[in-house]
Amino acid sequence: MTKNFILLIGCFFLFSCAKQTPIASQNKNLFLENMSNVKNDHLYQHADHIKEFVFPRDHGAHNEFKTEWWYFTGNLSALKQKNDFGFQFTIFRNNIAPESKALNDWDTKNIFMGHLGLTDVANKQFYSFEKFERQAIDLAGITMQPYKIWLNHWYIKSLSKSKDIFPLEIFAMENGIGYQLVLEPLKDFVLQGDKGLSQKSAKKGNASYYYSFTRLKTSGKVFIEGTSYQVSGVSWMDREWSTSALGENQVGWDWFALHFDDATELMIYQLRNNKDEKDIFSSGVFIDKNSHKTKINYDEFELEPLEYFQKQDHKVPIKWKLIIAKLDLELIIKARLPEQMHDFAIPYWEGSVEISQNNNSSVKKGLGYLEMTGY
Repeated sequence: MTKNFILLIGCFFLFSCAKQTPIASQNKNLFLENMSNVKNDHLYQHADHIKEFVFPRDHGAHNEFKTEWWYFTGNLSALKQKNDFGFQFTIFRNNIAPESKALNDWDTKNIFMGHLGLTDVANKQFYSFEKFERQAIDLAGITMQPYKIWLNHWYIKSLSKSKDIFPLEIFAMENGIGYQLVLEPLKDFVLQGDKGLSQKSAKKGNASYYYSFTRLKTSGKVFIEGTSYQVSGVSWMDREWSTSALGENQVGWDWFALHFDDATELMIYQLRNNKDEKDIFSSGVFIDKNSHKTKINYDEFELEPLEYFQKQDHKVPIKWKLIIAKLDLELIIKARLPEQMHDFAIPYWEGSVEISQNNNSSVKKGLGYLEMTGY
């Protein structure tokens, strides 16, 4: 659901001016300043009605919306070494000039932001990197034929020779840390919310178009400071595009994407208001073995934080109890490593979690990813 991560940028823009090279700093500031400027939202289209999704077209750019993102998380095991890894890879596109046209190859209408996260479970290390670039002279961009989204040397690209984008290859590497992975869907995509329209607050248009591939077979390599690990596992892919902001009283969210060992999946997100209460636009979905989905309304689940991790001014829950009575689920969800905090311009916690059953109902366990903002 990070997806709405971008929507909190305006709240933190004043704190985002860390020293960088002049061009990198300019790209970063353009991206963040435009996202915080809701006064120009009327220049873009909004997710304000149910639409028909068309593929492969909707895997590509939607420049008529202010922002969109391609988001991957997953848990991987090394085939030879006894080690596990969690990974996160996200590329965001932000349109900064809706009314203008690019004047030349150096001009741009889009700024791209990328986030790389890697959790080395055995060695208790967390790595994260942030990158900004403009869509000019091939520094970043999106093409459909061939299908590719890139930001410098980071990329998402299709390995398919047909119209289907799968299998996908993703690659991100920085300072000897990264991964090169191939992903293939084990299930069909899921339209989130109401047929793909995911409403985030009461105001019309405060929503996104949102679909997910909830179980992707994943294999490839993880690289850590000169060591290469052959890995395999499962991943989750989210796609969203939007122009909206959160409601005035919404301050953050807790988003869970969970893979169970019995080939089922669960996505739950809790939007939090300024009283630290669960907002009525919180929701989720359970996907069974046959890809049938069960919607979970905001009043049909309970989330209780059990343990916290403190870093500087950020105190975030790293162990949760999740109860969904209608699915007979009472789960304990715990961070595999407490320190999975991104120290970016807008800090947030995103990392690998393990799942165990907390009651005597049918046993469910597995791995997943948790994202927390606004703490």
